[in-house]
Amino acid sequence: MTVPRLLVPAERLASGEMELTGAEARYLARVLRLGPGERFRVFTAEGDELEAEITQLSYRRVTARLLGPANVPDTDPKHDVTVALAILKGNAMDWAIQKLAEVGARAIIPLSTERVVVRASDWQEKTARWQEIASEAARKSGRRRPPEVRPVTPVAFLPEQFQDCWRHPWLLLDPDAKDAMSVPKAVADADAAGLIIGPEGDLTDEEKRLLLEGGARPVYLGPRVLRAETAAVVACALALYALGELGPAG
Repeated sequence: MTVPRLLVPAERLASGEMELTGAEARYLARVLRLGPGERFRVFTAEGDELEAEITQLSYRRVTARLLGPANVPDTDPKHDVTVALAILKGNAMDWAIQKLAEVGARAIIPLSTERVVVRASDWQEKTARWQEIASEAARKSGRRRPPEVRPVTPVAFLPEQFQDCWRHPWLLLDPDAKDAMSVPKAVADADAAGLIIGPEGDLTDEEKRLLLEGGARPVYLGPRVLRAETAAVVACALALYALGELGPAG
């Protein structure tokens, strides 16, 4: 049976005991139906994971004793794949962030583009929600560190804002670039990669020009038309595979 895991702030692990309330307590008591003496794990965004044992329990409050570091393998990706994804409409963005976290993206950058604009007043709230989705997906998939969902970034600012990251290949998924290389070939001999995926309807020609002039390389996923959220997950999986994260790349 899989050991239940909860993501908690690191400061809550400072003492040998912790108290859980609200949704965390309901999850342990009502959903999992755990009782005193049963164990679960708590992990932090910094990668720490500890064993915990329930000492007192009600539907509203759970008290647990921290037993020490959990003896678990490090399942986090060893290679950094960052995905810059244009903000998608409806539930598509939520789905994409969930799956990117499961597959192994290290960071996710929501992009504001000419064809999909997000009001600045909504950025902070949306980013917080997407971080919650990524953290929950990391918890369920066994990752020790959830991917970081970075602030919403206008696509034109991407090369300048993340200049330090351009030492690694940044790949622009371009369905019109029929002569471009594949994702695995583009990341060959690299130890990290960045992926840029436009919205439904694609990026504008001007946005592509700015990214390509900034150092991005065009890549192509084949002749079939993929939805933007599907393309993001497929490209991320291909990059991780080429880097040796999803089995031997050879």
